Amino acid sequence: MPKTAPKPLKLNAEEREQLQQLVNRHNTPQQLGLRASIILLADQGRNHQEIARELGISRDMAR
Repeated sequence: MPKTAPKPLKLNAEEREQLQQLVNRHNTPQQLGLRASIILLADQGRNHQEIARELGISRDMAR
């Protein structure tokens, strides 16, 4: 069975803030906002299955 944990991310505070701003902006394209959300959750140590469940997407998309 394939490993479900994403590669460890080590975002600094500025990177996290920039991604969070993308997610919060009303004019950010949906796809970009979703990708930013995936990265933020992976940075919190969530695995692919947890990210997929929380965002309502497939596990493949979370990868």
